[in-house]
Amino acid sequence: MRPLFFCLSISLLTLYARPVLAEGDPLLPIYAGETPSSVASLIDHFRQTRRYRTEDFPMEPEKFRAFQQDVLKTFISALGMQDWQVRNPVGKQSPIADLYRDRLLRRFTHEGVEMEAHIIEILATGDKVPAVICLPAGDEVVPGVACYPGHGKNGLRDLVLDEQSYQRAIATQLAKAGFASIAVERLDSGYLARTPVATDENAASGFRIGMGVPTRSVELMADMAALEILAAHPRVDETRLGATGVSLGGWLATQVGLLSDRVRAVAEFGTKTVFLSEETTAQGFEGIPDACYIIPGTLAVGDRNMLMPPTRRARCSRATVARPTANRMRNTRATTGRSSKRSMRPWGSRKITAITCMTADT
Repeated sequence: MRPLFFCLSISLLTLYARPVLAEGDPLLPIYAGETPSSVASLIDHFRQTRRYRTEDFPMEPEKFRAFQQDVLKTFISALGMQDWQVRNPVGKQSPIADLYRDRLLRRFTHEGVEMEAHIIEILATGDKVPAVICLPAGDEVVPGVACYPGHGKNGLRDLVLDEQSYQRAIATQLAKAGFASIAVERLDSGYLARTPVATDENAASGFRIGMGVPTRSVELMADMAALEILAAHPRVDETRLGATGVSLGGWLATQVGLLSDRVRAVAEFGTKTVFLSEETTAQGFEGIPDACYIIPGTLAVGDRNMLMPPTRRARCSRATVARPTANRMRNTRATTGRSSKRSMRPWGSRKITAITCMTADT
């Protein structure tokens, strides 16, 4: 009896709904076959007008170099990071020191590691971003690693304090292994959220775009400043610096490496996914789930896997690293948002394949 009642109910609803659509909306049958959805039009326009796609690789060396320069120029211009680049730095003096203000709040010890709690103020935006320096025991000068936050509600805390998080308190672990490190809070989250254990990413990111400075720009400003603060520390050898991060932190680490010549090594963990795979239909497209990944104008180049730094030869004085293999494609699987995407990296290997090239005893 119950299945019969269910079937009759569905039938009645169907019969009731159809006349309403036909009689109440005379425009629907007129436009139904003539106008694709806005999402379908947007996807079609993107696929037709993007300058690069994954099947363009591999390229001839000369064409590949032109591609690199085109992407780098677009990326830096879209972020407004022209003044934040660090090229050929000399000693500890920072060429971007007038763009931020560093304030040391407190020195303390946690699990045998000496720590310094800092505030980085970005003068152009007024953002005040927490950062923690972790130092190994002793007083010798050591290599340094900048640790950038992945997605989560406790970016800085996970990088420094929580070994059970997916970021494994890597800044503290590096200090215990003999490195100096600096960990940076994720913008709009953690100690920068309106409430504890939360994130204001989407609420703040849209407003930042309206202000003309996307979230990624401010994140990288804070991350670049953190690297300079680490380089300036008396316990740190400014000629032996690296960057690392998981997930979003991996993107930030590689992009800081793009912007700063101080970075001698990058250890990034996380697959570089695309927003829109070639198999994705308009009905299956779920948008960009994390607003911090929106960099206005860069999709004109291609999907976000095009925005990885170019391959450069490693610059380590006493280490053996694998030769970087430029201009190749690597396909892997990863999950972004709620759907599985294919990751394709036309850049090939990063300029250094492992952070072991700057171990404390080299």
